Amino acid sequence: MLKYISIAFLLLCAATAAHAQDAAPLSLQECVSYAQKNSLRIQQASISLQQNEIAERQAYWARYPSLSANVQHGFNLGRSVDLTTYQFVNQLMQATSLSIGANIPIYSGGQLRNSLQRSRLETQASQQDIAQAKIDLSLTVTQAYLSVLLAEESLQLLKEQVKLTEDQLQRTLKLITSGSLAENARFDLD
Repeated sequence: MLKYISIAFLLLCAATAAHAQDAAPLSLQECVSYAQKNSLRIQQASISLQQNEIAERQAYWARYPSLSANVQHGFNLGRSVDLTTYQFVNQLMQATSLSIGANIPIYSGGQLRNSLQRSRLETQASQQDIAQAKIDLSLTVTQAYLSVLLAEESLQLLKEQVKLTEDQLQRTLKLITSGSLAENARFDLD
């Protein structure tokens, strides 16, 4: 997983560099900030934290009484039974009903307290998941950043090595021309 994140980050940096040739190179802190801002793992962990905070609030409010009310009104047009005389009548009839209910939790075997405690722990765990995701991403970005710096340094050293080898080849060719070295000395440098 870490390898795929590193590869994706390097490709992202390469694509960004290709589109922004005039822009200055990013510092390590800028790379880490950019990666944390655009990380799907951190965004998923943030959404999980929000869900756990909602569940914590629900567990908190579940301890309190709830009240509900319902109103219904109905019309009946046409042939129907009159409920007072039980005769069929052809008229408009209306019916209204009202209901009110209350639910008061008295004791649930500690379920509400344990549910609230579990929700709080899950919220704390989600916060730690976000912090760990940021640390992991920072380490991955730092490792990739240092790899890029090492590659640039290696490239610079190889360019200098090529220049030194070309200078040595020119010197060897001059010595071969003057007769001080054998012809096969050139082949080692080639």
